[in-house]
Amino acid sequence: MAQAYICIRIKDKHKSSMTPLRRARRRIGITQSTLALAAGVSQAHISAVETGLCRASAELAERLVCVIGPSLISEAEILYPERFPGPEGGA
Repeated sequence: MAQAYICIRIKDKHKSSMTPLRRARRRIGITQSTLALAAGVSQAHISAVETGLCRASAELAERLVCVIGPSLISEAEILYPERFPGPEGGA
């Protein structure tokens, strides 16, 4: 069954490409495709969330935390990446 999701455009022109989700995914050494498969969405959707083109739903954020691990990322970091700037100073 195809997963439906809502994509909300983020208009922050100063966002970084290294969101908390991307940092956590890279930390555990998995690809976007692997994460997408485990979370039940497309790789394109993971890419869009990681780059800030759209926001994850609360349901997806919960699934991503289960896949990555709550010690590495929280739902809040996935839902509101702009609130968690990385070492490079962006979201």
